[in-house]
Amino acid sequence: VTTKKFLVSRDDLRAFGFEIFNNDFVRIPRKNPQTDKDVEPLPSAMLEKVVKALEKAGGVLPFEDLRVFAGNVRKDQLIKHELELTYGENGYCEVKIPGTTQSFRELWPDGVVPSLMPDLTQEQISDIEYFLRQSNGRCDSELVRRAFDNVKKSQLKMHFDVVLTYRCKQNGHRRYDVCLRPGHKYPSGEPVLAIPPPTTTPMGDAETAQSSKRPRYTKQTASFDSRARSEEHTSELQ
Repeated sequence: VTTKKFLVSRDDLRAFGFEIFNNDFVRIPRKNPQTDKDVEPLPSAMLEKVVKALEKAGGVLPFEDLRVFAGNVRKDQLIKHELELTYGENGYCEVKIPGTTQSFRELWPDGVVPSLMPDLTQEQISDIEYFLRQSNGRCDSELVRRAFDNVKKSQLKMHFDVVLTYRCKQNGHRRYDVCLRPGHKYPSGEPVLAIPPPTTTPMGDAETAQSSKRPRYTKQTASFDSRARSEEHTSELQ
């Protein structure tokens, strides 16, 4: 109703500082009882991490990514240090050094800042490649990250395709698939054939809980599973 009455888009409303609740209701953000003087400034070490991360990314980073690189910072603390916050669709927020004109997506279309995230080792790439080939070339990103400790989505994007497969309208939760990238040269040297489409049904709570119990990926367990499947297939043929 508000967008029709005032002829503005939801993105415009967010840019003006309003909040959109459940994609239907517009409300004025609650007043923070703390004044700017009461906001605790960032410790010098954390502020240095924030500035360095922004500088390496060309002056702009998504707020959630900045928290990964710099720690648990708050928006009011960033504003206190005169950093700019800009908002987009579905509450998306970018933090900018004043004077930065381009958005993060304009600077980094793939969503990856190589200087901020160390590349995967050849052994990691080889193991993840093998893991995905056992799943016809694609697998839910949560399963991949559970199988390989400390592997970040931004690292996966350097060598694999990370595609959105599901988004919940109620809470904004997203699910992604990690896929082998056609044309990319992987350690095995095997060509990447057509990747099957994602499943249309998102992983349910029960399936998610069950998948979280799966053991960590190792070459030994993968080889054993592969041998077992091969023996079963051979017995069926006989």
